[in-house]
Amino acid sequence: MIDHLFAFASEPAAKAALPAYTYTDEEGAAQWDTALVIRNVRVVTADPTFDEAGEMLTPGAALPGYWLILSTPGDTPNPELVAMTAHRLCAKRETGEILTTGFRADPALMATVLRIDGAPAGSAYPWGAATPPL
Repeated sequence: MIDHLFAFASEPAAKAALPAYTYTDEEGAAQWDTALVIRNVRVVTADPTFDEAGEMLTPGAALPGYWLILSTPGDTPNPELVAMTAHRLCAKRETGEILTTGFRADPALMATVLRIDGAPAGSAYPWGAATPPL
């Protein structure tokens, strides 16, 4: 399985850019195909810190935007997805190997990522120290 990570300004923008991964419900609204799309993903760059009494000293932080993971079968990235401006990276879920980035952000930014909340169970992504191919 290949996981493609995307960042959009909003969920409506994401649905407009990825209509093949949505369906229309009975009320005419676009809904995600949750067999392939993991929505509302958070790309965490800092955890909150607390004092000894449990009071929060600093809040956690995440990269801005509407993030999602789109999963595709097979062992190779989907070139049409990789070519999209909102595409950030893709990786093999089972090994965590980052295959391509199109990260469109400086590699130093990726190095700040602690984890992705909402990443699929069983994924082995090497966030933090990983340096993606450019």
